[in-house]
Amino acid sequence: MADDCGLLKFTYRQRDCESCAGRNVETLWSQAFKARTRSGFWNFQTTDVICKDCGFVFVSPAQKSEELLEYYSDSLSPYASQELDYDVDKRLKAIDRVLSRGGVYKRFLELGSNAQSFFHDALKLRFTDILLYEPNGDHTSNVSDVHAIESGSVDVVAAYFVLEHVIEVRQFLVDAFKKLRPGGALILEVPNLLHYPNDTNALALYEHVNHFDIASLSRIAASVGFRLVESSTEDCSRSFGFVAIFERTTLAEAGAVDSNNYQRNKAAFLAGLERYEAIEKHANALRGQLDLNGPDRQRFIFWGANDNLIRFLGDSDFDINPVIVDSNPDKKEYFSRRLDVFTPKEVSGEIIEADAIVIFTNRHAQQILDTIRSDFGKEFADNNVHILDFQS
Repeated sequence: MADDCGLLKFTYRQRDCESCAGRNVETLWSQAFKARTRSGFWNFQTTDVICKDCGFVFVSPAQKSEELLEYYSDSLSPYASQELDYDVDKRLKAIDRVLSRGGVYKRFLELGSNAQSFFHDALKLRFTDILLYEPNGDHTSNVSDVHAIESGSVDVVAAYFVLEHVIEVRQFLVDAFKKLRPGGALILEVPNLLHYPNDTNALALYEHVNHFDIASLSRIAASVGFRLVESSTEDCSRSFGFVAIFERTTLAEAGAVDSNNYQRNKAAFLAGLERYEAIEKHANALRGQLDLNGPDRQRFIFWGANDNLIRFLGDSDFDINPVIVDSNPDKKEYFSRRLDVFTPKEVSGEIIEADAIVIFTNRHAQQILDTIRSDFGKEFADNNVHILDFQS
């Protein structure tokens, strides 16, 4: 549903803890964000709470699942024009450990497959039938209706950094359980809540509706009928997550609650939030620098039309006319009619004459600076290079 300004809005409803079904929650943080999709902007109102009984951290009130699916179907994929940011070898090693257990493993299903890569090519050497499901319109998959996959027909189900986006976690696991044959394997990778003090990547992302530690994820999985076989942070394909391998069993049980989970998870989340607020402080200082008036004000280039830039600009109108650059030509209409986005060649003169640059991605910052140096012969002094990434 869109408001009078054309902003797409979600319908929110209260959500109980999926780990213990409790309602005894404490609010940790709230944030608002306007997220860009191909069709427009969606208004996120995110409130993270922690269950005081079991320590599971999740969003409540939360959006309706069908509205989130509509949002993700229209989202701008981060992989549309970028290299992959996960370790393919680590994903394959986890799969190989499953295969080494013996038995027949022919059919593989990935939920949320996103951009296909040489990871999926390598799967063809391990499975005779590979099913890929991805709702995002930027990518193609060979499964259009995941519910049409027959029950008990899949040997391995995998979901890599998907479950943190899912409102109905238990139902997601129930659906995976039904697809798997008895003894089949479920491989999950999710952000690690206990890593938040070192990395705000998963904490800051407004799309995340769950913040897992291995205890909370295992407890929900056990209630469906999955037995945890192994888990690891070192073997996860992204540095800020953990991988968990489960086996489909016939026994569903609630699992015990560790009395320390609440205090431990709360402390980790709040430490991550403190780190995020330090990044916000840096952003505020940079905003003040950009607002300086007078003839000595620097000429800035903003590089990266993404969520970080949206968060930085907010609803304020700076006393500047920023030159926004992105190497992806599909980003030209990223801000609709509010701001223009140019490819590097379109504003080569402005890049060469700029005094300073703000790069809105930590991961690609060095690559961007190398490109500017090689393509335009321009090199910024270290004190005129500002990197701002709220998820770093």
